[in-house]
Amino acid sequence: MEYPDGYLLPLFSWDPKRTSTKLKLCQDQLQVMATDGSGFKSAIGDQEFTPGYKYYYEIKILKGSLIKIGVCTKNGLFQDQAFSDNEEGWAIYNGELRHNSNSSGNKYGKQYKKGDIIGVMLNMIDGQLSFSINGENQGIAFECNELKEVPLYAAIAPIYKEDGIELLMAVRED
Repeated sequence: MEYPDGYLLPLFSWDPKRTSTKLKLCQDQLQVMATDGSGFKSAIGDQEFTPGYKYYYEIKILKGSLIKIGVCTKNGLFQDQAFSDNEEGWAIYNGELRHNSNSSGNKYGKQYKKGDIIGVMLNMIDGQLSFSINGENQGIAFECNELKEVPLYAAIAPIYKEDGIELLMAVRED
């Protein structure tokens, strides 16, 4: 896994206590699969991203394309809706952005599909959130004080039954 200079690779998995019952966790809680097709449902990471640092993680799309990927505050842990539908979450959503809305957002980047790798670059020094698709940086998606002032968590939200993702973890090279 290659990652941007100056970014930390957080070690985390999806938190069963903060994952919708409409999602199934597997592979050491690194994979998430939707078991129900009625609306978005969220899974939240089990480790806090602390202000003052830069973090990077990657998500592989196993199935589907209408999956929201990003970060949220601990107040944004709504399991049976998308974490980014309220003011506590920020996400990329297949060629668009989502924050405090379940239906509209600015165009951003390109659409993704099964097999694509989505990189999440959270800069909690400058308050910026950026994404990459298959290693291609899509630019700054969000820039605001909240992204540098409060602890945040990784988050994903698929919509359709059997949609799935895998959290790719860094392996230290010897």
